[in-house]
Amino acid sequence: QSANPEDKEFWDRTLVQKQQTDGDLEQAIKILQERNALDQSKNLAQSYAAKAAQALEKIPDHEITGFLSDLIQFTIDRNY
Repeated sequence: QSANPEDKEFWDRTLVQKQQTDGDLEQAIKILQERNALDQSKNLAQSYAAKAAQALEKIPDHEITGFLSDLIQFTIDRNY
């Protein structure tokens, strides 16, 4: 969303064209940090998790609903 033309060119080269060079990992990390991409991704995931939890509340209790609820929470809490 907030990528400038240089960032877009970088992502196209490294991900689409699969042409990686030395220093690309560091550049990728720098871009992600500058754009606050990790926090934005976490916020988006939490929003989807909340919607999923609300959807689970609307269905009858079943042995699998507890598992699904735990799975929602796991996907948000995990560190990898």
